[in-house]
Amino acid sequence: MNIEYARWQLTVGDPAKEAALCRALGISAAVARILVGRGIDTPEAAAGFFDFSWEKVPSPWLLADMEPAAYRLAEAVRSREPITVYGDYDVDGVTAAALLVKVIGELGGRAGYYIPHRAQEGYGLHREALAEIREDSRLVVTVDCGISAVSEVEYALEQGMELVITDHHQPGRELPKALAVVNPNRSDCSYPTKDLAGVGVAFKLAQAVARLITGSDQQGDELVKKYLDLVALGTVADVVPLLGENRILVRRGLENFGQGSVGLTALMEVAGLASQEISTGSLAFGLAPRINALGRLDDAAAAVRLLLTDDAPEARRLAELLDDANQKRRAIEDQVTQEAAAMVEAEVDLDKEWALVLASPNWHPGVIGIAASRLVERYHRPTILISLAEEPGKGSGRSIDGFHLHRALEALSHLFERFGGHKMAAGLTIRKEMIPELRRELNKLARSLLTEEDLVPKLRIDAQVTLDEIDTALLEDLERLAPFGVGNPQPVLAAKSLALRKSFTVGQDGSHLKLIVSGGGQGSCVGPEFAAVGFRMGDRLSLIEGAFQVDLAFQPKLNVWNGETSIELYVRDLRLPPQEARQRILVKSLQDYLRAHDAQRLAGWENMIPPSVPTSFPGKVFDWRGEGAKGGLFRELASKADGALIYTATPRYAAALAEQLAESPVYRGRVALYHGLMAPEDRLVLR
Repeated sequence: MNIEYARWQLTVGDPAKEAALCRALGISAAVARILVGRGIDTPEAAAGFFDFSWEKVPSPWLLADMEPAAYRLAEAVRSREPITVYGDYDVDGVTAAALLVKVIGELGGRAGYYIPHRAQEGYGLHREALAEIREDSRLVVTVDCGISAVSEVEYALEQGMELVITDHHQPGRELPKALAVVNPNRSDCSYPTKDLAGVGVAFKLAQAVARLITGSDQQGDELVKKYLDLVALGTVADVVPLLGENRILVRRGLENFGQGSVGLTALMEVAGLASQEISTGSLAFGLAPRINALGRLDDAAAAVRLLLTDDAPEARRLAELLDDANQKRRAIEDQVTQEAAAMVEAEVDLDKEWALVLASPNWHPGVIGIAASRLVERYHRPTILISLAEEPGKGSGRSIDGFHLHRALEALSHLFERFGGHKMAAGLTIRKEMIPELRRELNKLARSLLTEEDLVPKLRIDAQVTLDEIDTALLEDLERLAPFGVGNPQPVLAAKSLALRKSFTVGQDGSHLKLIVSGGGQGSCVGPEFAAVGFRMGDRLSLIEGAFQVDLAFQPKLNVWNGETSIELYVRDLRLPPQEARQRILVKSLQDYLRAHDAQRLAGWENMIPPSVPTSFPGKVFDWRGEGAKGGLFRELASKADGALIYTATPRYAAALAEQLAESPVYRGRVALYHGLMAPEDRLVLR
């Protein structure tokens, strides 16, 4: 993520609590520092954080309506009654549908699936789809959708169908009158994990049904545990907090990921992940985009077929189909993102508009959600992009901390045909003529709920380190905190005033930034040297060109290249240290000074001589007119005073002296020019 002008927030430590964690758990000081900074500050809480035992997973029976849902499905499984699993076209919905179909089949039941077409049908339950399903099945189980389908469920009941709703999205004012509505976010549901993904809720239903059919909690759990890789994939892709139960489900799903799935194995092969250790990053950036791609551009049913097939050649064909769709998706997504950003620059006054609402008939509805995320990264404002390829338009929104997007849309619900989502992401359909009002009203809400501080991106720094501390032992310690994701992000470290040895761009289009840094000061080779890579940060090369030092916020990672393993720094943000920023000011002031001198030369340069010592000057004034060996005096100046003011005979000599002094590492960032033609605001910099 490229966070420009982010405010670094260094986590405040507590040495006493950190020491207690080290003693109680035998963990390193770095890991203890990170845990305390994240509020896990007692030995009991830390022990719980590292405890992945299955006994900590809550019982599925704690979910409201789980009993009627599970007993009805168990009855259908025993009688081999046809069941249709109705899913969604994103990774969460696809994995949830595949999981439930697999479990029902393994228990002896008959299950099919239905995935709505994004472009032709859109999200959620549809009457036409239910009418089609009714020909083969009267029992429908929704996964990752259905919580807002009040009228669609009424229609299904009129047609003699039974519906079990499983969902995790926020319920509306009225729940569908289904046989059962399983959603941890129901106001009357006491289930402790409110942040389950859709696949997580489907897993709880599968777990309960398996317990009923097998007659044993242990046997039922062992049966469904085989499909935790699907739970891990859907949970990571849906960007829910990886804490508590979600953390356990994902960790266990990663342990033997894809080993029992021909489809997942084929997908890992086309993604180049077959020989690598699978992590949450592999799922989020390697597998999830490929599963999502087909649903965004075409029909996601092929992704479900991939996850269900036991035929290796078919799995390979489907995996390549998804990979090809992903490449097309990326090209379309880049185009939409560029067009949307151009609209912001041309049409939006960012000082006045704190929420972005943009629309175009040229945007593919399948990629506007990702493009909205890219604009949030760039402008740090709640963003809704709307595709007007059809009427009504389809919109997708992403938000920032401090602005609950679903609640905002709920307050404006009269503008939409339909909408749904949660705190940070939402989808909607809206008629074209309502978009201007949406833009006005959403901005009013943003103005009332956000502050200017909220519009400045924040980058949390877990610990400040030196490069001497970066080694494989530290990486192993940090890995103990995994799996990483929302709620438990991969730690970000910071190192200040690193010697900048080299800086250049890499990649075919020069879009990435590469630095060579070390812990030693300019002109020395003290400390280890590391390569640091900033993905999509190539445009920031100009920020550090000519600098001797740089501050980095980064994540250390192992890099394997040509059989050799090294530690590389993945740059999250960079900035100039104060001395380098001051050096930039000097360079600019030198240019301005010499231009002013040239302009004054014919009239005489007396006006450039300051009339007095700058106000509030904290140092000493040195008069060396009678000293012969001034070079030695300059070398000693740094130790003589925190600040010193030197008068010179001519403006040209002042400029030459300032430039010469600034070339020395001792004085770099500590030299400035003061003259009679300075603007008042520039004089303030010298305080």
